[in-house]
Amino acid sequence: MRQIILLLLIQLQIELSAFTPTSFRSSASLSGGATKRSFIRTFTSVSTSEIGRHPVITKKGTRASRVNKKGEKFNEFQWLNWVYCQWRSTKPGQLDENTLKQMIPAIASWGRRKTIEGADRAEELLERIIEENLAGNASAELSVSMFNSAMQAHAKVGNPEGVHRLLQRMHQLRKQHHHLSYLQPDNFSMSTLATAWAKSRSPQAAKKAEAILDYMEVRNMVPTTITYNAVLNALAYGKEVDKALRIEDLVNRMKERSEKGDDCEPDIYSYQSLIQALSKTPLFGSPQKAEQILLFLDEQSERGNKKLKPNSYCFTCKASDATIHAWAKSKEKKKARSAYEIFNRMKKRYLESKSRALKPNVVVFTAVLNACAWPESESEKEEAFEIARLTMEELSLGVFDKPNFLSFAAFLCVCSSTLDQGEVRDRIVRDTFEQCARRGQVAGIVLDKFKTAASPNLYRDLLDGYRGKEGLLVVPFSWNKNVQGERRGEAVHRELEEKCTNLTRESKLRLKEIQGFRGKSGCFSGKGETFPEDEGIVWSRGPSFGNMGDPDEGTR
Repeated sequence: MRQIILLLLIQLQIELSAFTPTSFRSSASLSGGATKRSFIRTFTSVSTSEIGRHPVITKKGTRASRVNKKGEKFNEFQWLNWVYCQWRSTKPGQLDENTLKQMIPAIASWGRRKTIEGADRAEELLERIIEENLAGNASAELSVSMFNSAMQAHAKVGNPEGVHRLLQRMHQLRKQHHHLSYLQPDNFSMSTLATAWAKSRSPQAAKKAEAILDYMEVRNMVPTTITYNAVLNALAYGKEVDKALRIEDLVNRMKERSEKGDDCEPDIYSYQSLIQALSKTPLFGSPQKAEQILLFLDEQSERGNKKLKPNSYCFTCKASDATIHAWAKSKEKKKARSAYEIFNRMKKRYLESKSRALKPNVVVFTAVLNACAWPESESEKEEAFEIARLTMEELSLGVFDKPNFLSFAAFLCVCSSTLDQGEVRDRIVRDTFEQCARRGQVAGIVLDKFKTAASPNLYRDLLDGYRGKEGLLVVPFSWNKNVQGERRGEAVHRELEEKCTNLTRESKLRLKEIQGFRGKSGCFSGKGETFPEDEGIVWSRGPSFGNMGDPDEGTR
């Protein structure tokens, strides 16, 4: 049996060594997509693990499917590099039809890699196709979709300059060559430009995105919902104090044009941008205003409008910018209670509908923990800590999700801002840090929060044994092996909102109207309808963290 397997392995090695790009090029189909698939299939169809087996259909989400997916990505990368090398040694005008057919899908494939290198290579491929077209190669036909694919590659990495460069290149070709007069930017081109500005996080992103709509009106182009949402997203990430008002105006404009027949009806993503802007607006009353929008979406969903069905993003999103986060960032009284009540409402809706879009994840739990930190008055500290304790214990059960390094850092911040220094606080902080270490989530921010929350004796007791010769802390690999997505350096610093001094009188009055919500209850929160006592949850008499459970308890 071993000899048979050895012979098969040798035969497989010979077959793969004989499979060169030259032989592939000669035997492949003229279809670019089919050629790409046949190339990847040849590399993935035979492997040592499949010798002597029949083909097996892997279940989505299993380890085998993840391995296959990684293999496909690796083989696609090999194919992309092969295509990229085919034209570099060939003079303009001499590329064959087969190579050109593969270069076209390669432009979009490079863009999907979401890297600067991928965007540059997508543009290089497009430029070479342009050279072939201008050299008279009949197989090198240009289209607006090719330019859109290359522009999208730059947009995904937040490079609006690259998108502008391609738009100017399109304009130049249209102006200098009559046979390319059809190269006109469409709605997708403008949406891509707005997306690029939104992801660039540039201080000028909001102004540039709004200018795109003005440009489209001058060019008699009708913005679609996708275009508007890209502009709204850019405004939501802006630094202007009145950005929520500007988004609200655009949403109202979308409604008016939609009633006239234009394809720009506001959807859930339009209102998500408005909620996101309110959550980042440093004004009293913003959380209550965000809850009003959430109530509107809830009512529309109950009336059968599936396009406006609230999802987890509306309660709290991946960027932690939504209704719960609006309370977390506010300076309102009882913000912990309000955030927890919205969280309970979200959880209740998920259990009723079983909709994955409403399932609370670790970001939702962390947003509630952030709302419990730094309460506005001394009388709120005990309540804020108890809410944080309940939230952290529920997250640690693993029913909805598992805690990450941000969750532990947020809870440590709650401990330092709500509990007095002493044995009780040290015991809770120690238990939290040890739980974090067992889960492999000790990131840099966790160490910072632990230093603030722990007493000097506790800090030295837990960490002095892990210092090197020069006194530097050497964190064991098992402590941070599961940390993912920690931002370091300047990216960690919180950007401050810019103060807008040139607001119009109307904008000032509208902002003042939002501030009028200060101190009032929200549509969902502040009414005591979903607070723990009403659900039979018993509050502990003293601040005790208790046992958060084993790291793998939720998976049993």
